[in-house]
Amino acid sequence: MLIICMLIASGNTAWADELPKAPAPTELAWSSEIPGNVLWEPVDEAEGEYRLSIYKNGEKVDGTRLYNWFRGEFDSSRRINESGTYKFSMVSIGDGMQYADSDEMFCDQEYTYIRPGTSLGITSNLVWEGDGAGTVSWDPLAGAGSYGAALYYKTSDSGGWQHRVTTYTKRTTTEFSSDIHRYMDQEGLYRFTVTAYSSNIEEIANGIESAPSEIFDAGELVRTISEQLDAILQASPSNARDYLANEIDTEELALAMQASKDVRDKIAFIEKKYKEEENIIFKTNTVNMQFDGDISVIGACLNVNDENEKDPSLASGSNVVSMNFRKAEPNEDYIDASTYGNAIAMDISLMINSEEVEKLDIPITIKIPVPDDIKPSRLIIIHEKLEGNERIRPLITYENGKAYAIFTVTEFSVFVFAELVGNEGGSVEEDGGTIIEDNGNQGNSGSSSSGGSSFGGSSSSSSYTWKQDEKGWWLEAKDGSYPKSAWQKVNGSWYYFDEIGYMTISWQKVAGGWYYMQPSGAMISNDWILHNGKWYFLNSDGSMATGWVKWNDTWYYLELNNGAMLTEALTPDGYRVDSAGVWIK
Repeated sequence: MLIICMLIASGNTAWADELPKAPAPTELAWSSEIPGNVLWEPVDEAEGEYRLSIYKNGEKVDGTRLYNWFRGEFDSSRRINESGTYKFSMVSIGDGMQYADSDEMFCDQEYTYIRPGTSLGITSNLVWEGDGAGTVSWDPLAGAGSYGAALYYKTSDSGGWQHRVTTYTKRTTTEFSSDIHRYMDQEGLYRFTVTAYSSNIEEIANGIESAPSEIFDAGELVRTISEQLDAILQASPSNARDYLANEIDTEELALAMQASKDVRDKIAFIEKKYKEEENIIFKTNTVNMQFDGDISVIGACLNVNDENEKDPSLASGSNVVSMNFRKAEPNEDYIDASTYGNAIAMDISLMINSEEVEKLDIPITIKIPVPDDIKPSRLIIIHEKLEGNERIRPLITYENGKAYAIFTVTEFSVFVFAELVGNEGGSVEEDGGTIIEDNGNQGNSGSSSSGGSSFGGSSSSSSYTWKQDEKGWWLEAKDGSYPKSAWQKVNGSWYYFDEIGYMTISWQKVAGGWYYMQPSGAMISNDWILHNGKWYFLNSDGSMATGWVKWNDTWYYLELNNGAMLTEALTPDGYRVDSAGVWIK
């Protein structure tokens, strides 16, 4: 079904006059096979990044940004929950270096949805598995075609909850592990909700978002483990390794190592002392593989214990620990060529005195060069585990222009490094690409042996480099300085850095005006956002608008004290606006 579309200048990208616009998506259509799905012809210049907007009865009800989305189809039926007439639009996101955002392309055909009398209902029995170490589960609902698990985060008991990420799956599984775990990368409080989605919204409606789960305090976990490490280091440093192995849960320790540089530093210190005490010799070996850069690890030597027989060939009675990286063959049963490209398999093993160790006592963090054939931003690591495959999305860091992948594991076997090229998409949406919601808070973290790490990308300005530690992101100049309480333009987008130099997100008050920073940190301008159930408009300079605003030939009124769009009310100057905020003439 080919549908005629119309092109409308959206003005969504500031500074558009500086760069040519990317081509707009074409052949926009509502799917004739899957109710509520949208289709379009991908644009090479967009490099898989688009902005999708859904409108119901003329009112924008959803705004979604898609990353690493190289197929022209999206399951927007998850956004369609009420009867009404729906339309959608697409914008190709420019790279800010060669192209600005495209004009907004609207699909000319409408989709009329009549909500059926039955729905999937509410998912229940939400549980943090393994004492909250990143795996969540719930009771499935009959007839559900997919689920969405939304992770929420706040820094303290007094703070407000922020939506961090939503992960989806089209499988009927009721368990998430790697995706949720990856976004629990900061100290603080976490909880999650689950929504069941229909495989055909015209037959049975989507479910309702569940009540929140119990709260998991990652900050408490990090503090507890850090305090335990302090205590054992002060009381009996020689027993620190055994304490790690016997008194701290391995998965919890792995989570704490990812969330806290302080914990990683203490683990590295314990390992250094343990190597000296046990006369451990450590080395890395590569077999039939070449890496453009060094491989480094934290924690390998701590897996030596009293049960390991020392190498008799060494007169000194040393323990020999080696990390081995051997080329292997990818398993074609789960490496689908339509989903993964340039797959490189390696059997990673830990050897202690010539004996292979599969299950670890202490987690190990690996930093390894990204294979040259794989685009770092699309790297995924598939780990063949005894109980099933695990998909790992590592932190990408850059050193001297070379990309490295950093990830932490608790057992070894075959790891497949592959590039996402199709249906499985990026780090948020399991069945295709990465989705960042309007009011989200994007996470992107991991751990490395050196603490702070380079950003998985680069600034358009050669004078700055993105860097990150457990507190957040900052821009560092070649001389070591960094912007503080200041704006900085990077790759065509504006970022604001706080008084100590960290990149800000969400609402920021600067020089008396309010600005909204996306989860990526980039300032939004000349566009609407939905935040905590209220619509706000950001002017072309990024400042929050108040009073009357004209958008697409329609007038809206934004409250003077907070900028929220007024609905179903009389404005201070005596005009009435309807439920969509539109001035009733």
